[in-house]
Amino acid sequence: LYAEVNGKIGHVHIKLGSFDLALVYFGRQLSLAEEEELDLPRTCALMGLGMCYHEKFDHIYAESFFKRALELCLSRGDKVREVDAYNHLQKCYECLNRPADVAVFATKIQKSDETSWDRESGG
Repeated sequence: LYAEVNGKIGHVHIKLGSFDLALVYFGRQLSLAEEEELDLPRTCALMGLGMCYHEKFDHIYAESFFKRALELCLSRGDKVREVDAYNHLQKCYECLNRPADVAVFATKIQKSDETSWDRESGG
């Protein structure tokens, strides 16, 4: 519960543009989630940290958090956050001027969308 509360406060600070404060709360969330071995709050904290560093124009550091979040998503089978991580990584690669990586993640996003469409339509 404490990990989730810190994450929610972190998101409020992102919306307010207070990225340094958001980093503090996402850091706390990550620490608590790792201490209690909670994968979902850990994933959310990593995504939050990545978003903060992306907004602070530290795209390489943001990439590292998004990759760690993606690894957790893949290990848990969390398709929703997996696509989220793909989207964030794609944005990082656009900012880093890495078109080959942008294309890779665009393909992964498209495949995920097609898979979810197939599941929803019963196909």
